[in-house]
Amino acid sequence: MSRRPLAFVSVLTLGDYVAWNWSLAGSHELPALISGLTLPPLMIALIWLAAVSLMRVLTQTTQHSRALAAKRAAARTRAQDAVEQPATPASGIWKDEQASARSSSKLAA
Repeated sequence: MSRRPLAFVSVLTLGDYVAWNWSLAGSHELPALISGLTLPPLMIALIWLAAVSLMRVLTQTTQHSRALAAKRAAARTRAQDAVEQPATPASGIWKDEQASARSSSKLAA
């Protein structure tokens, strides 16, 4: 979701607040009444949109942190596995030769 509604409602609320202050200072009763009646709903909408945007940012940050932690844990596990069992190209061949030597010694006995 874009942040355009938040920006739009912010501008409307600020404009309404300025109009309300101007009309009160200049003794303009009708504009003061209109802007005074529209200001509370605009403030509620502004607070709501700001809270939703903040929660969205926190959610994205948390999901990003969890994904990063999972990647780090997987890399750490791979590194520990590599240290515990060093990969040598001849290790598989050596095991095969030992197994065949055992089976042939059993046959000879």
